[in-house]
Amino acid sequence: MIFLINIPFCLICFILAKKYMPEQIRSQGRGSFDTIGFMLVVPALLFILLGLLGIGKQYFTSIWVITFFLLAMVLLYSYKNHQDKTLEPLFTLSLFRHRTFAVGIASNICVRIFLASIPLVLSLMLQLEFKYSPAGVSIIMLSLAAGSLSARFLLRPALAWCGYRCLLLIATTASATLIYALTLSPLNGSLDSIVVLIFVLGFLPLCCMPP
Repeated sequence: MIFLINIPFCLICFILAKKYMPEQIRSQGRGSFDTIGFMLVVPALLFILLGLLGIGKQYFTSIWVITFFLLAMVLLYSYKNHQDKTLEPLFTLSLFRHRTFAVGIASNICVRIFLASIPLVLSLMLQLEFKYSPAGVSIIMLSLAAGSLSARFLLRPALAWCGYRCLLLIATTASATLIYALTLSPLNGSLDSIVVLIFVLGFLPLCCMPP
């Protein structure tokens, strides 16, 4: 049920999005979809993922890991040549020439790698160490979603107050500090403190997105 409960929620979100979200305005000069670029990028990302999974040597041997990464490099290089010859490529690599975009994406990936494991680890800790039921842990973890939703409303005022560079530094430093704080025994013993930390951790990843 922990996994099946997602199905009705997804259906509800689909119905609400279909009913209330406005239709996208399409221009008459819209180009065709970059099918070739799609067929190059998607397998490249898949091979990168398989290579990362195999680094721990739990799923693939070292030879397979090297093969996956080499195939990904070949596909990405092929996509680079393809997008240079295409008027409307799937994704323009020249975006990474903009320093703000490149730094924002790189920092966001680093922060999300650390924070993506937080929900799983915290749910296991709350169940195994503090003996909460799965239903109780699900309610506690709602604070993570509440933090992410709150960021939608507070991000623009925060950018206006301190600027993107300062906000990025604050969010990155705060993320590392809060993750370390979860290992401190005085905080781990307090449910209120854990809920507050989870809420803030849900808020921070959005602050690392490029404006």
